[in-house]
Amino acid sequence: MQKRKLFGFKKMGGGTSAGLKSDVYVFGLGNTGAKYARTRHNAGFDVLDILAEKNGARFDLSGYQGVCAKVESSGGKQILLIKPQTFMNNSGQCVAAFVKKFSIPLDRILVIYDDLDLNKAAIRIRPGGSAGTHNGLKSIIYHLNADSFPRIRVGIGQPEPGTDIIAFVLGRFHTDDHQKMFDAYENAGKAVLEWADNGLDAAMQKFNSKGR
Repeated sequence: MQKRKLFGFKKMGGGTSAGLKSDVYVFGLGNTGAKYARTRHNAGFDVLDILAEKNGARFDLSGYQGVCAKVESSGGKQILLIKPQTFMNNSGQCVAAFVKKFSIPLDRILVIYDDLDLNKAAIRIRPGGSAGTHNGLKSIIYHLNADSFPRIRVGIGQPEPGTDIIAFVLGRFHTDDHQKMFDAYENAGKAVLEWADNGLDAAMQKFNSKGR
């Protein structure tokens, strides 16, 4: 199959809420709609789109304010990929709804999001911690009343001095950055599969990177 161009994915959604119970649950953060597609702030959505695409899955499930796709790891773990449809600042509503419905232990959820404090294309996997300046993560911590859940931060780099932060995160990568970001998103997806099969430490050892 010919490799798709970076970020060239169709909008996916709808479907049924049946079949959402899984071994682990992965939430990629972003904003819905064409206005926000492929922006720096949608790194979480793009990681899940690439992971689903490479595993022949589609986002044809829905429920609890998210659109979902299910993939299986090489070790046989069922992984539900979830893109909250609440817009970034209310991401916690979707995450908390899943956690409550399926009584999910926090070590069985994984959150993927952009981080402008990391170098471009860096990957940082952590077992927990504060939200920093990220409003989507702040919402999740607020709704779960906990910050002890695994997460993958994907570096998007920092804006030039004087650039508005909101305009920067809601902007798109320059063409020269497309391949390096595609590679980072692909590696973040591989880290999801590693985590599902072998745990967070194994994923950290294999996929934490400084970017460039």
